Amino acid sequence: MEKRQDEMFVESVTGRRDTDPHTPINAQLLKFTDGTSCVVVGLTKREYFAGLAMQGLLGVIDDGDTPSVVAKSAVMTADALIDELNK
Repeated sequence: MEKRQDEMFVESVTGRRDTDPHTPINAQLLKFTDGTSCVVVGLTKREYFAGLAMQGLLGVIDDGDTPSVVAKSAVMTADALIDELNK
């Protein structure tokens, strides 16, 4: 008989909450009742912040702005946010 998923799942532990730009934003350690575990990772904080910044920048770009300029601005904004949070 197959176990239901909620019977196998024990706990979820979120990742670190520091502002290391290389730390995944929603890392989780999944532990199961059979003793096994796995780590689920996603975007890094830098990638996530850059994506949010790019959303805002796309609303105010000039016709002459290239995608490369917008992307670089988004990454610079993300890096500035991380630097400020680390103060």
